[in-house]
Amino acid sequence: MPDNAVPTARDRILDAAASTMRDRGLARATTKEIAAVAGYSEAMIYKLFDDKVDLFLSVLRERVPTVDILTRTDRTPGDATTLEGRLVATIEQITAFYRQTFAIGASLFSDAELLERHRTAVMAQGAGPALLPAAVARFLQNEQRTGTIAADAPINGAASSIAGACYLRAFLEQFYGPEHVQEPMAEFTASVIATVFPALIAA
Repeated sequence: MPDNAVPTARDRILDAAASTMRDRGLARATTKEIAAVAGYSEAMIYKLFDDKVDLFLSVLRERVPTVDILTRTDRTPGDATTLEGRLVATIEQITAFYRQTFAIGASLFSDAELLERHRTAVMAQGAGPALLPAAVARFLQNEQRTGTIAADAPINGAASSIAGACYLRAFLEQFYGPEHVQEPMAEFTASVIATVFPALIAA
């Protein structure tokens, strides 16, 4: 949206949902509260979104950091020209995505019944946490087809290692808080790449 554009009702609701879900968690953030923050009636939310799950998924698509491998069909995450550069961009983007979404979704695990309802609704829309590791695997397979990754490279293991490392870093950031010092992001990405790169390029 251009800087001088007037936010639409949908934009304002998405902004309110993103901030409320981050502050209170998905389980405790109600559509009534989100509507109040946005300055609309609760009915307006249901005029623009099917339900709370649809609103949540829209927040993930439109109000959290973009992960190129989820949204682009080319093989240039971050528009990098080398495999290492594309891996760096992917790791940075996935970590930023998990950092933003961890606080939103973690509260679901405090209520088994709520988690089950959310799981069923999310999967019905073809979404869920498995999409991101699968997207990493597809990205690596695309690289494999172009010859930048060895034909016998362990794609699934490398994808799990990349996504898992990013998730763990985001979890530790959330658990320990902003005062906890972690290794700089550049060192983190370098260490992940150093772990997976030999297996990806070995003949």
